[in-house]
Amino acid sequence: CIPYKDVFTCMRSLLVKFAVAAAPARDPVRLGLACAFSQEYSGPPNLHRWIRNRKSSDKHVQKWTSYLPVYERYVGPLRGCNVSVLELGVQSGGSQDMWLDFFGPTAHAFGADMEPQVLQFNSPRVTNFVGDLGSAAFLSSLCAHIQPLDIIIDDASHINWHQIFAFKMLWPCLAPGGLYFVEDIDTSYKPAAPYSGGLGNPRTFVEFIKSVVDELEAYWSCTATTVMRLNGLCSSRDPTPSVRPTNLTRTVAAMHVHDGIIVFEKAMQSRPAPVNLYGGGRYIPKRFVGFEGATDGKPTINTNSKTTEYTQTKNTGRYRTMRSRYKVFHYDARTMQVL
Repeated sequence: CIPYKDVFTCMRSLLVKFAVAAAPARDPVRLGLACAFSQEYSGPPNLHRWIRNRKSSDKHVQKWTSYLPVYERYVGPLRGCNVSVLELGVQSGGSQDMWLDFFGPTAHAFGADMEPQVLQFNSPRVTNFVGDLGSAAFLSSLCAHIQPLDIIIDDASHINWHQIFAFKMLWPCLAPGGLYFVEDIDTSYKPAAPYSGGLGNPRTFVEFIKSVVDELEAYWSCTATTVMRLNGLCSSRDPTPSVRPTNLTRTVAAMHVHDGIIVFEKAMQSRPAPVNLYGGGRYIPKRFVGFEGATDGKPTINTNSKTTEYTQTKNTGRYRTMRSRYKVFHYDARTMQVL
């Protein structure tokens, strides 16, 4: 503890070093929490400044300004960690230099590109492969050679079907807790070749991620109950969900749509259907009120109609009846059944 100024800093350093040594090698969540303290790394925290400071003799790099804070937000906690980054699309190699400087001396950059010139950038910390990103055999070979991967960045052809195909092929290669970035979403709106996009075109990457939202929310797609049961069914009255759970349902923890770039977070482990947790004994039933006969957004009042409002008393199970100008629907907040 001699190099440290106080006992607290010394103890924190020792605890983090013990945690890093005892934990599994490539756990991105662990790395994000521990490496910020365990590595005395003073690399560039600001990607915008790093790119602006490039000299004319350096390798070329180009990133839209809206991407940089997104990257810093999601991968910033991994600075100083032994992360593996796969970039689809190497081009001039400048972005690989950026990631190695950003993450520090223990990081490794992998790349995939169709141009053989990228092999000149290979080094002890950089490994590039040459191949066709539209080839299932090539993408499968990437998975076989460089698993596990903490971060995948698709900055390749930007062709819509390439983006979709690569995501489907490489998502299983991503380590639990890993991050998958897809840049240049603008091509989803470009109808000209080779992108073949266009607003509402079902073959674009933007339309694809809309379907991923449905898969991500599959556990919540029951029509009569709130959420699916652990056995994969909704209820005896409503056995089949609107969206059947898929591999993406179980492995995508979150999907973030940003300005021109999409971020997928992989779950640390397979996600089961969620369960409702309860605490405390004082319970007030929830009422859901719906108006019938709405016109132009305003409820139509029919003073001659007799409607009933049911209010549950939890302890006795009794109900009371009252008159109302609107029809009121009451659901039990725990079972979501109409009372």
